[in-house]
Amino acid sequence: MLSIAKFSSAPDPAAYYLEVIANERDDYYLGSGEAPGRWVGAGAVSLGLAGEVESDALRAVLEGRDPGSGESLVGWRKVPGFDLTLVCDQ
Repeated sequence: MLSIAKFSSAPDPAAYYLEVIANERDDYYLGSGEAPGRWVGAGAVSLGLAGEVESDALRAVLEGRDPGSGESLVGWRKVPGFDLTLVCDQ
């Protein structure tokens, strides 16, 4: 099953993923833990992002800035991003 949710428009939408999920890793999804995020796709490649997601880079992308240069990536956006979660029945 795939669930899709919009990131919040809070001042720091990355905080939930970087602080709450990371700090409660033992309890997340019934104690199975959460795998570290990984950069994937053409957008990540064009920004030079690869491997595990780092907090500063995630915040920059969600704020619409290039994580390497700090330059603006986009104009006005309604939603900073989307959370896609794939749940596999075992």
